[in-house]
Amino acid sequence: AYFLDERGRRSGQLPIQHEGVNGKSMVFATLALTADDELRQRVAWALSQIYITGVGGIGDAASEIEVWTKYHDIFVDNAFGNLRDVLRGISFSPMMAHYLTYLGSKQFDGVMAPDENYAREFMQLFTIGLKEMRSDGTFTGEETYTTDDIVTQARVWTGFDVPFERAGIEMKRRPLESISYLNYIDDLLVKPERRDPFPKMNVAGGYLGDRYPLCDELEPLVGASFK
Repeated sequence: AYFLDERGRRSGQLPIQHEGVNGKSMVFATLALTADDELRQRVAWALSQIYITGVGGIGDAASEIEVWTKYHDIFVDNAFGNLRDVLRGISFSPMMAHYLTYLGSKQFDGVMAPDENYAREFMQLFTIGLKEMRSDGTFTGEETYTTDDIVTQARVWTGFDVPFERAGIEMKRRPLESISYLNYIDDLLVKPERRDPFPKMNVAGGYLGDRYPLCDELEPLVGASFK
C-alpha cells in the first residue's frame, strides 16, 4: 500500500495488504499520515466517533472508498463550524439514512407508522441526551424526552429518499447483484408526497418553527441564520 504525494508520486509505501472492506479506515489513515491541517483532522476524527455510521450497516457499499470520503468530509468541512451544519450534513447523508433506517420512511398511511430509529438516536446520542442538565453541568433529574416525543419527531424524518444515480462516482455494485445499489455520495432528496405535512411538536411543548418567519416572508436571497 502507498500514498500519493502532492505531485501524484508514490510515497510512504507500507508492507501491508489493505482489503477493500477497510475502505472506512483507509480514509482516515491516509488523512492522518498526509494532511497538513492536523488540528482539523483531529477534530474531524473526534466528530466521526460521535456521529457514527457502521461498516456493517450500509451493505455492499462498505467496501468502497468514496462513500467514506464523502461522509468524513462532513466533519472535516465543519470541524471549526457549528453543530447545526454537522447535524444537517449527517441527516442528509444516504449513509446515515441507510444505517439508522429512516431512508424511505413516510407519513402514517393507516397501517405503517414512520420509522422511529433516527428520531430516537438524534435526541439520545446526537443532541440532548437522556437527562436534563443545568448550565453548571449538574443533572436536574428530569428526562429530556418521552416516547411521545420520539413518535412526533419520527414524522420529521419522513420523505427522505436516495438521490438519482449518476456517472462519475465510485459504485462497484450492480443492480442485479445487490439490494444496496444506491447513490451513497450525493445528499438525500425530499419527496413531498411521502413527507408528513402536519405540525410537529418540540420537546419544550411548542412546535418546530415557532416564532420563525415563513420562507415567503423573507427578503429575497436571505435565509435563516445560526447564532
